[in-house]
Amino acid sequence: MKAPTALRKKLNLEAPRGFSYELMEGTEDMYVLRSKKNRKENSFQVRIKFPLEFEGIEIHNIGELAEAMYRTQKVFKVDESLQMNPPTIIHLGGSGVIKQMIGSVEKFPQLEPLEVELGEKKLLLSVERVPYPSLTEIKIVSNREHLIDLTIILNEGSNHLKLTVKLNYEVLKTLDDYFKNLDIINSFFTNGIKIFNKTLVPDANQIETFQHNHTFFEALREIQKIFSVTFDFPHKISNDDVYFTKVLFESFINNRLVAVKNSTQITFTFDKEKFHSSNHSVLEDGAEIGVVRPREIISLELFGVELKFLEYTLYPRMTFKRMIDENPEEIKMIFDLPEESNHYVLFSLDSMDDFDMTIAGQELFEQTDSAVAIQDIDFSIRCKDIL
Repeated sequence: MKAPTALRKKLNLEAPRGFSYELMEGTEDMYVLRSKKNRKENSFQVRIKFPLEFEGIEIHNIGELAEAMYRTQKVFKVDESLQMNPPTIIHLGGSGVIKQMIGSVEKFPQLEPLEVELGEKKLLLSVERVPYPSLTEIKIVSNREHLIDLTIILNEGSNHLKLTVKLNYEVLKTLDDYFKNLDIINSFFTNGIKIFNKTLVPDANQIETFQHNHTFFEALREIQKIFSVTFDFPHKISNDDVYFTKVLFESFINNRLVAVKNSTQITFTFDKEKFHSSNHSVLEDGAEIGVVRPREIISLELFGVELKFLEYTLYPRMTFKRMIDENPEEIKMIFDLPEESNHYVLFSLDSMDDFDMTIAGQELFEQTDSAVAIQDIDFSIRCKDIL
């Protein structure tokens, strides 16, 4: 589309010598400043002041800027204040100079897969070049869908390679995925990984963390079997996750109570109507009793799975302190607990309806002597002859 002659003449009154405003192809009201020698080219002028900083790189000339835009795959935002006198682009429907950006249209080439060795196993890793803010170094990474997470920084001048490698646990969706890939994982932490005839070995802290986590994952696998479920892979593990995994493991795998340190007091809350209708002796101040409290866990969410079970909590020795009757619907009873004492926890698949306080309660109290302190649980399985 040709620009109206009168309009172009008016615009060119402001154009510098040797330049003219030409209608940009594909537009109806945008005029760009071009050299009169290249009027027919679909190009425009920009003004850039050097030196400048782009993506953390110090740039001294247009060649370096073009190279930096390619290496980072980022666009450069032109300084609008430099384009004003006279304007390098005029948008008749706008407010003068518009925002201008320039960038590289060239993309990185595809790379051949890279062979790595894990013990006796050879793997081909898909790799790709990714944007990296440097005029002398390039960055190559492995496919993020692979368990092996490889990063290569190559200095193109010296050909020096900086290699870093770790395991990308993000690709693991379930706990079963971990054990399906255990040969690769175990080989990585045992023998390291060989790349370009160089063997990279995890440091002592990484190996220790792997061993610690592996023990935890094995405990979870045993719990999976009990409940016939499949856990999500534990990308994040909270203190509550550790607590419940420990008690589940000891309850169902080792069949023993877990001892937990007491606070100084405990309060039990009862429904007032049920409390008054039940047959129980009136406690006097200072009376000592032992209590087994069964509680049905309706739903415990652990690593993406909902578990249902019965929780027994045992308090072998409590001293009655006082009763609080201030609420129309409930009564609270407060007990003192001995210093440096424990209460005991056991999870079970028993039914609440089948619980007999006289028989089951006594049996549970007898098991407190073989209980394990929660801080001492290391997820080792007790020998059968000890059970």
